[in-house]
Amino acid sequence: MAASVNFDLSVEGAKSLPLVLGSIGRVLTDWKPVRKDLDRLLRENAAQVFAGEGQGKGVGAPWPALSDEPEGRGYASRKARDKPGKGILEYEGDLRKSLVLPNAAGHVGRVVGKTGFEFGTSNRLARFHHFGLGRNKVRPILVFSPSTGADIVELFQQRIRHEANAARTGE
Repeated sequence: MAASVNFDLSVEGAKSLPLVLGSIGRVLTDWKPVRKDLDRLLRENAAQVFAGEGQGKGVGAPWPALSDEPEGRGYASRKARDKPGKGILEYEGDLRKSLVLPNAAGHVGRVVGKTGFEFGTSNRLARFHHFGLGRNKVRPILVFSPSTGADIVELFQQRIRHEANAARTGE
């Protein structure tokens, strides 16, 4: 099933129509004005995935449990002893921080070109965990639900309404 987006736009006065259409074009061809809000939405999504240890907004699957060895000598036992209360993929917390905090080391949330957006982290551990490289189990970090997509669409709709109203009123 394909998702669709519908929105209504009413314009008072025929003279303002070109201004309104021009403002809509600016929103769709330059994402810089929505960068912070788009980054915030994606960071909130990442925070939910970490809080749910793999599940966020009704999608994803629980991350595999930490491995351990007999007699409590494995990683799970060591982590429970050294970092009590820390979740999966949160031994030091740097990976999580880089995805949920805007100014954390490694955070990536930026407009690329005029209509592209790059989100993620430069933390090298992300690749190992997300794809299960090396000895790591697959633990997908960037998981997005249809509701996240709907939130992004709503963000753009709000921006279009704002720009259209500003063009119509001359603000």
